[in-house]
Amino acid sequence: MIDHFILPPSAWWDSYYDPIEARLATLRATHGDEAAYARRIDQAQAEIDLHHRHVDRYGYLFVVMRLP
Repeated sequence: MIDHFILPPSAWWDSYYDPIEARLATLRATHGDEAAYARRIDQAQAEIDLHHRHVDRYGYLFVVMRLP
């Protein structure tokens, strides 16, 4: 193993969940009456809510290794 690091929570919020959550209201207003879109919008919000509730319980560990 050469190195390892844990992805910080800010990477999830700043680069992933915040931009998605910012779009959900617009998507709901535009496509919310279409069942398939509404379900996917609800799923995205549920994932964000789950991450809010359990951010301290999981994450990503990155490991840099060299093969022999």
